[in-house]
Amino acid sequence: MDKSLPTKLYSPNSNKYGPIAESYEELQGLHLLKEFKDQNNLPKASSDSLLRAIFQATEIAIINISILMDRISVERLEHDLRKVIEDFHWIYSLHKLLSKISSLPKSLGFEADFYGSKKRISITKSKAFVKYLETIKCTDEKMLSSIFLPSNFTAREISLTSLENPVIQILQLLRLCNQSAKGWEERLSQVPAPKSMDSHNNFVGSDLIEKMVFDRDLTTKTYFTQFRALHQIPEILTDEVNDQIENSILNLRASNYPAMHECLRKTNLIFPCIIESMLPISQFLTASEYYKIRENLGMTSGSHSKAIHYDLFRDLYNQLGENYLNIIDDDNFKRKLSGEGHQHPKNISEFLQFTITKKDESESARWLSLIGQELINLHGFVFEWREQHMNLPRNVIGGNSTKSLQGAADAIKATENMKQKAAERMFEKLFGVKIATRVA
Repeated sequence: MDKSLPTKLYSPNSNKYGPIAESYEELQGLHLLKEFKDQNNLPKASSDSLLRAIFQATEIAIINISILMDRISVERLEHDLRKVIEDFHWIYSLHKLLSKISSLPKSLGFEADFYGSKKRISITKSKAFVKYLETIKCTDEKMLSSIFLPSNFTAREISLTSLENPVIQILQLLRLCNQSAKGWEERLSQVPAPKSMDSHNNFVGSDLIEKMVFDRDLTTKTYFTQFRALHQIPEILTDEVNDQIENSILNLRASNYPAMHECLRKTNLIFPCIIESMLPISQFLTASEYYKIRENLGMTSGSHSKAIHYDLFRDLYNQLGENYLNIIDDDNFKRKLSGEGHQHPKNISEFLQFTITKKDESESARWLSLIGQELINLHGFVFEWREQHMNLPRNVIGGNSTKSLQGAADAIKATENMKQKAAERMFEKLFGVKIATRVA
């Protein structure tokens, strides 16, 4: 062999499987989203912007379900029921995420006369949904002919066979997916739409969403696209959360407590969808599957997210707490609410209890008690998100004290060390015996 020939025939920014990301924004296709929003500007924290984000997140999830269903068609032909079951777990997790997202319009107040017109937006009008219907119809027919019918199960045998049987596992997951799909399809089929909406595609940016999903892919079979989707969806929703929190801070400074409470209420309705987006990764992305895609993630980490890590956690969340605490320290407010000679609370917990006791005596106290409860809910969501975010590096891919891959001199090398640690820790837990670290 001629040693002068290169061993790799791909560019420095790619490997044999596909492109290697140079930034978090590039990896998740966020530059495409920003470009679309700049060209199709909607008022920040508006109902129109929030509705658009809901349908954008929905289309990303639907496209990824179609991708996995297409994959199942191939695995079915290969009679690889183990992989079919694994893919169905991912599909069902996306259906559960869609169930949460689809509940948002009604919870946020998008009732029949919300916009004062009969115009409606429906997920059934999207290109992603049309493709999804074609895919599941084709896949269901093929699975029926190749998996269920050859198994010669009668209705009675199906009812008596346990989940130990892979065919029954697939059937059960199909049932769960269909049940979830029925709910979210119905909830997103007749949502009030703004009068200015000319078409579903233009309002939502369906072409942009499709481009975000397929902007980069790997040539080998992995969960790379789903990994990206489950970061893209929270990015879209967090943009809306940040706008709502920013508005709530401005309303607090202006003593417009009802408006602030409404912003926080919307924030706390959206946040569970952001948390739900993280669960499939921590539940179904095994260490081996993660290592397949790690090099293509490049020197990136979820901690590089501008919307979540910097804007929300480092800036707006802290500002919100500081501004609320400023009310407690305001002498004029102390006299107004508690009267001369009364002891005033020293922290948020005491302040919340204080406003609850005073809510029948003061309109301000009533609203501040409601705001305080929303702040406590938001605090809980933030820490739940952090806990789930840490689960991947710490518990799935073998990190020890690792909090994130951000800051690692070489994130790819760091994950290789994690891989070895994961194997050692798993062996030790299973057999109670430490194994020697492999020496190169």
